Amino acid sequence: MIEITEHAYLRANERLNLGKDSFTRLAEKAFDVGKKQKDLKGKLKKYVSFLAKEYKSVPIIYGEFLFFFRQNKLITTYQIPTELKKYISL
Repeated sequence: MIEITEHAYLRANERLNLGKDSFTRLAEKAFDVGKKQKDLKGKLKKYVSFLAKEYKSVPIIYGEFLFFFRQNKLITTYQIPTELKKYISL
């Protein structure tokens, strides 16, 4: 079970247009089966690494979304920029 900060809920609503329940399900799935930073390559990895240093957290990609966790607490989330989506292998 993960803990989701109020900030993460606000950003999910603002950036991803998701409500609390659907975002909670998505975040739990991302935590369980999402791609870690070590699984990424190229420009996508460079982008994710930069943001990971900014947030001092572990980034996980699931679908077209980027989640930042500290242990089992979700800090914030982003949508992957359009120009980097082609580097996501599902």
